[in-house]
Amino acid sequence: MVVCVPSGVTQVERRAIVHASLSAGARAVHLIEEPMAAAIGAGLPVSSPRGSMVVDIGGGTTEVAVISLGGIVTARSLRVGGDRLDTALTDFVRKEHSLLVGERTAEDVKVAIGSAWPVPGDEEFEGGRSPCGAGEGQRAAEDGGADGAGGAGGARRAGGGDHRGRAGDPEECPPELSGDVMEHGIVLTGGGALLPGLDLRMASATGIPVFVADEPLDCVALGSGRCVEDFDGLQRVLGKAEAVR
Repeated sequence: MVVCVPSGVTQVERRAIVHASLSAGARAVHLIEEPMAAAIGAGLPVSSPRGSMVVDIGGGTTEVAVISLGGIVTARSLRVGGDRLDTALTDFVRKEHSLLVGERTAEDVKVAIGSAWPVPGDEEFEGGRSPCGAGEGQRAAEDGGADGAGGAGGARRAGGGDHRGRAGDPEECPPELSGDVMEHGIVLTGGGALLPGLDLRMASATGIPVFVADEPLDCVALGSGRCVEDFDGLQRVLGKAEAVR
């Protein structure tokens, strides 16, 4: 069995995962770190000497890693992801529009109009009106929820740029970025990579080309599957079995 784990997982957590897998009937358990699985699923040359950088943005964590020669050279596991954006959106709507919205509504708004950089359809891109008065054809949606003052229901019109500032400052890139990463760029995977304009924002902040994987949502699963299919060829990235029974 091949199981993905965050790069920052502790030994206690590793043992718990192995124990649960063995209890489920696995004969041998191989743990692979999520950024490595994401890189394999994205088609990066993980076994070559060339350095490759992958950023896997999930709901609760973001995995950042530089990979070369079948191993992770450096990695960081950040306890921040797409859920943090949802929380930022709910706080923003409460403060700016006096509406109380839940996580599901915030997620819907993020998916519908959220962006990390001006994209076609936004008021900044088109030179349109204020986000709260977005004209027809602009990326806009209604935040519906309870009135923060009196509790009555209500709705406010909001544009993509209205929420973009809630994304927060971009994370710092590791100082160990090599010339290979500067040349070939950073690959984004995970659900967070689907946020429009995130690649452009990161490229602007780092000065490094940033690309979104072809199937960012499925990269970790695809990478794990390829490890099973080509077990002998990818033995280096898996290492020896954690336990056998």
